[in-house]
Amino acid sequence: MKWANSLIRIANHEVETLQKRLGEIANRRMVMEMRMASLHAEAEAEQTRANTDAEAGW
Repeated sequence: MKWANSLIRIANHEVETLQKRLGEIANRRMVMEMRMASLHAEAEAEQTRANTDAEAGW
């Protein structure tokens, strides 16, 4: 049974490692989605300004 406990510990370690990586990926995705939303809002503001100010359109 000693070998079974070793295998269980190894499997648990692998699960913890994968969960940590998944958490990091989810965090990076959230940061990128926030950045994309910010850039989208900035682009809309620039478009509105260009539509109202002829000089800004150039």
